[in-house]
Amino acid sequence: MMNQTENSKTGFRLGKRFSILLTVAVVAAIVLINILFSYLAKENLWYLDMTNERYKKADYALDDNGNRVRDDNGQYIVRYLSTGNTFYTLSEDCKEMIRESVPAKVDAVNRDRAARGEEALKINLIFCADPDLIDNSDTMRYIHYTALCLKKAFPAYIDVRYINITKNPSAVQKYKATSTSSIYSTNVIVEFGSEFRIFSPRAMYTANDEASDPWAYNGEKKFVSSILAVTKAEAPICCITTNHGEAEIGTEFRRLIESAGYEIQMLDLFHEEIPENCRMIITYGPKSDFIAFGSPEYDPENPVSEIEKLDRYLDRAYSFMIFYDADTPALSNLDSYMEEWGISVARVTDLAGDTENYRIRDPKQCLDEDGYTLIGSYVTTGMGGSMTEDMRNVSYPAKVIFRNATAILPSPSYQLTYSQKDTQASDSILGTTTSSADDTPQYVFYSYSSNGVYRYFFDLFTSGTAAVAEADGKEVARAESDGAFRLITVTSESRSIQEDNYTSVQDASYVCAVASLDAVSDEVLGAASYGNTDLMLSTLRTMSKEIVPVNLGFKAFYITEMDEDLYDTNGAQSVTVWLTLLPMLITAVAGIIVTVRRKYL
Repeated sequence: MMNQTENSKTGFRLGKRFSILLTVAVVAAIVLINILFSYLAKENLWYLDMTNERYKKADYALDDNGNRVRDDNGQYIVRYLSTGNTFYTLSEDCKEMIRESVPAKVDAVNRDRAARGEEALKINLIFCADPDLIDNSDTMRYIHYTALCLKKAFPAYIDVRYINITKNPSAVQKYKATSTSSIYSTNVIVEFGSEFRIFSPRAMYTANDEASDPWAYNGEKKFVSSILAVTKAEAPICCITTNHGEAEIGTEFRRLIESAGYEIQMLDLFHEEIPENCRMIITYGPKSDFIAFGSPEYDPENPVSEIEKLDRYLDRAYSFMIFYDADTPALSNLDSYMEEWGISVARVTDLAGDTENYRIRDPKQCLDEDGYTLIGSYVTTGMGGSMTEDMRNVSYPAKVIFRNATAILPSPSYQLTYSQKDTQASDSILGTTTSSADDTPQYVFYSYSSNGVYRYFFDLFTSGTAAVAEADGKEVARAESDGAFRLITVTSESRSIQEDNYTSVQDASYVCAVASLDAVSDEVLGAASYGNTDLMLSTLRTMSKEIVPVNLGFKAFYITEMDEDLYDTNGAQSVTVWLTLLPMLITAVAGIIVTVRRKYL
């Protein structure tokens, strides 16, 4: 009896130890399996995309006469079409577009590098924070998953990297236009070799205006556009005109132009032809006029018109940037041509016929005591607003400085135009508008049309409301009564050319006028506290000839006015319920089987 009791105790102790060891082993196995599965799921993107197919607005419903149809509440009836895409899944159009364009270009570059004994390159999609911080942000998570899907689809060509710029800010120094440029932890960088593009999360979404929440995700198009841009075969040329008494462009501005992706060449328009690959021409503070047909300087024996050369160049849908200041003289030929693009320098003419530019002074919004070093005001609407959106999408937008500034006026031939709230799309030329069925103007701009030519004149920066204009030492205009003085304007003439089945070139001509030479001086561009560097970089890149994917649409969020049958969450809810109940069902079934087998054995 004693031995039987001792054997029972020994068996109990062994059973207890075994139970403890088994429990520990099972828990450890579960933890290890969880870690392994999490790692494999992250590396291989194992997930179920339970977001519904995205729907986009197709068109307004029309009656037999072609008029919009209203519902019982007086609202226009809108028809919606499915895009066939979900948020966390890369679209087939996106994959096909990259497959058709990118591998051949990357392979060609890497063959040349291999011949030189250099390491092969990949396209790097760089996030400026750690992955866990990125995924904790609803805004960044979509962008992150799009990048990971691109890497998974093209592992030989695309990689995703992470740089914690809080711990290692010097790691992104090479991506800054100058040593004073800012890169934030939310920025995304697309890099291939020495070429790169930087954008903020806001650029990946579509919103009605700056203040509203995004209503659609546009990340695929932004990524593909940037990838196509950095893998271009050669850098475009930026020509700087000479022989018109132009001021000398400083080192910082030259470096900034190169950072925007251009190769710099000097250009004598009278003696030289514009290079074939020239995409940007800059005239910086001219003192003498351009030669035009019929002008006193024109020589019939040497029939060269610089104005005609410039006009033919802009007809090819390229860009021109001109810098003025309060001391730039009147140049009849150049001024007349700029007026065709909506640009007039604000001047006064005395009784003797002499002209003098406005000199803008702002006693309140300035950096110096006399008020001639202005702090510009951001324009927040239209094309001008879209060009500075990233700069304004921070807590404290950087100050943009204009010294010895004059003012730009719209040409008399341009008409004041009101933007209507009748579209939900973001237009690359007319800026972003707001969806509405009413006819309330959202913003104004100036436009010109003649013989099939359509041009649009937008403000980019203006003076403060306390600014005044002076000429010959006298006050000639006030912003308070006459409107803020324009310091930077952009005129566009839109075209779009299909390049292949999947991409088109945003074939717009741009002419940008800046009313201050010192806006790009070494002193201003080299100051960490000013936003002139980011402004000029954004302007140069906007005006460059970038490839735009045309087959990639946005992925709209839930649209409340859509019918319920177009937005059905039952499928996602069913999957969630089954994934929640499945472990419990497996455990319950296993428990029943074990209990039954033990009972009848």
